[in-house]
Amino acid sequence: MKPSSGGDPAAAHDLAAVKGKLSSALGRLISESSDDDLVLHLNPEAVFSQLKRMAVNDVARDLYEQQQFDPPPTFRTLAEELRQPDRTTRLPILHDTDRDEREGTILWDGQTLAIIARYKVGKTTLLLNLVRSLADRQPFLDQFKVGDVGGVVGVWNYELPDWQWREWADEHGIKNTKRVSLLHLRGYHVDMMRDHDAEWAVEWLQERNVKVWIIDTWQAALNGLEENDNTGAGDFFRRVQWIARRAGVRAVVWTAQQGTGEGNGSKSQARARGATALMDNVDAFWTYTSSNDERFLNASGRDVDYPEFSVTFDWTTRRLAFGEEKSGASAQRRTEIDAYKDKAIKHLTELPTDTPEKARQVGAIEQALGDTSKKGLVSAALRELDDQKRIHHTHGARNAKVWWIGDGGVERPCPHPSCVRKSPAQVADFTKKRAGCAGGRGAKP
Repeated sequence: MKPSSGGDPAAAHDLAAVKGKLSSALGRLISESSDDDLVLHLNPEAVFSQLKRMAVNDVARDLYEQQQFDPPPTFRTLAEELRQPDRTTRLPILHDTDRDEREGTILWDGQTLAIIARYKVGKTTLLLNLVRSLADRQPFLDQFKVGDVGGVVGVWNYELPDWQWREWADEHGIKNTKRVSLLHLRGYHVDMMRDHDAEWAVEWLQERNVKVWIIDTWQAALNGLEENDNTGAGDFFRRVQWIARRAGVRAVVWTAQQGTGEGNGSKSQARARGATALMDNVDAFWTYTSSNDERFLNASGRDVDYPEFSVTFDWTTRRLAFGEEKSGASAQRRTEIDAYKDKAIKHLTELPTDTPEKARQVGAIEQALGDTSKKGLVSAALRELDDQKRIHHTHGARNAKVWWIGDGGVERPCPHPSCVRKSPAQVADFTKKRAGCAGGRGAKP
């Protein structure tokens, strides 16, 4: 037998109040139940008690979130914002004084920088050169003037053992060591996504008056977050920016491992390994690469566009310096072309004179020399050898160039209209002696 409410008006009123507050599928289910069923399965006093607890939790959560909220500065109109006194005080932190500010600055006050480098390229050496320049206010790479950031360089080292970082820093000869503050985090867990750890980080930076905060590396600082998770990595980046702003930091510098298969001759832009959150959010990038024992650096980003240049390295002082404005990719191409020049000379020398013309054309020579790059390396090597008069060409079927060893006896042994830099007398003389080239068949020596 089902228990009855006994006709108690108070109980009926309570049940009506509960039923009136319910909604959705559960509400409809209970609203269709009899009062006797509700008395059996629901205790109205327990329901109201739970509702009170939930309300208290909601109030507490709202108060906590109000305490955590840090409202950004706002202005009613653009006109009001443009009148702010600090609008024109943007400071170049690193600036090539041979160029104007827009062209020569590779890091501005207030920016976040990512230094992207391949494993073992020399990222830590570049970082220590940057720390020395900022601390001693000496030109970075002997080229970029250092602005006064008004405080200390703070370095969070996740990568090297503490003793090794100190040893390398000593070798770099930093003079103003009081303007550098270190935190060695190898083997420690500072999770900046936790409120306690974030507050601790703010205090650490404020107590030392850190104005440039260097975090080495992005991947290590994630502290267990999945590096390929864009959402998590993006939240982490914004958390660090929040910490930096609260602490009064003027520039945050990340180092990051470069993804494999990117940059260094690849068609794709060099990018940090893992999620794109870092690349999507930082203001400026420095890409540090190497090619054939040369190192190269370029800078790009918001109001940062400095062409790639080579970097020299002094082993005795471990100091880096600006070399010359040139591309690592072009240097790599130059090396490859020079290598094919020697191979082409050897190959053409060994070809018998009665070798079919098709075997002397670029495609066949590329195949013989093993050039499958599709970058025209062999073709460029042949053209340069032709300019140097170490080889020469004639024209074969369909005007295809046919390549021969030697200078051909005249400065340009082919009177074909596509050939340039030859005198009319040379063309006439060659035409007379070796008829046939201009008609579409190459005259062989």
